[in-house]
Amino acid sequence: MNKRSRLISLMVVLITGLCFHTSSALAEGNTPESAAKGFAKAYYMLDASMAEYLSADAKINENDVDMVELFLRLKDEDARNRGYKTSYLQMQPILIKAEVLEK
Repeated sequence: MNKRSRLISLMVVLITGLCFHTSSALAEGNTPESAAKGFAKAYYMLDASMAEYLSADAKINENDVDMVELFLRLKDEDARNRGYKTSYLQMQPILIKAEVLEK
């Protein structure tokens, strides 16, 4: 019984630690630095998910034009004018450095 209670105690400690680690990792994903990196990656990959990082004012201009859709359409036209597919203009950011200057 002694080994069994030790095993159960160890499992409880490990599961609790895993829960704390997961919750802190999820909270870390909401930092300004991670938002900037996520937007930059979506922007250079020409991914429409960049709209998730923009405010309502930045998404739609005064003429009710979806700015993300307009940007992607212009990039598509640019690629066609060059004789390429849109994927030619996609760039995978290799290294993104971000630093919070002021809170």
